[in-house]
Amino acid sequence: MASPVAIGDAPGVSTGSARWQPRPAPLLRVRTWLARSRLDAEIAQGVRRPGDPALALRESQLIEMRQRRRLAARLEEVVAPPAPRRGASSRAPVDRSAVAIATPLLTDLALLLRSPDAVEATGMALGWRLITDPGSPLYEVEERGASRGERLWRESSEVLDALRPK
Repeated sequence: MASPVAIGDAPGVSTGSARWQPRPAPLLRVRTWLARSRLDAEIAQGVRRPGDPALALRESQLIEMRQRRRLAARLEEVVAPPAPRRGASSRAPVDRSAVAIATPLLTDLALLLRSPDAVEATGMALGWRLITDPGSPLYEVEERGASRGERLWRESSEVLDALRPK
């Protein structure tokens, strides 16, 4: 989870409390948005820099309920039976055999994300990487025959563990 001290030290960054706090400075928001891929990769690796307001802001953005619901919806789409295709699509094909094996974990992920329980930014960054990375085991069909889904199971389990506060 984002460090309250790090967030509190960032000018204008909300700690998520019930009282009103000013929005982060526009320049900080723009810098964070431009660097979000790099920041997400650092957060996924567990990088901690208490004095970095952009990293603190990105952590707080990742754990917002809106982002949690978006990731949960994407996971639910993956688990749902595939809709009939209507022509060409730019979406990467999902490895259905791997998803069938990892469905319990993917469902648990979606349930945790929709719950009011606190989650860690590291888990959110890993979850988004699982969904958006074309090399993810979610999309990777093994060359010889159907996927056994071990890699998707393992990485989904890692996301679930990383989401839970320590």
